[in-house]
Amino acid sequence: MINTVGYNLRMLRFERNYTQKLVAKEMDVSIQRMSAIERNKQELDKELLKKLAEFYGVREEDILGE
Repeated sequence: MINTVGYNLRMLRFERNYTQKLVAKEMDVSIQRMSAIERNKQELDKELLKKLAEFYGVREEDILGE
């Protein structure tokens, strides 16, 4: 199975017992945008990728599945 960006973000969030609301607030984006990214309906821009990697304490490549 190829892990997608959305899947990887969802798993990171689940592992930490975070809600989409919490992550969206920390990233200063809407819950709708976070949901769309996790469902692979919206692309993840470089700036948000960097912030999410720092927030979760992982490498950007881990989120991208590289």
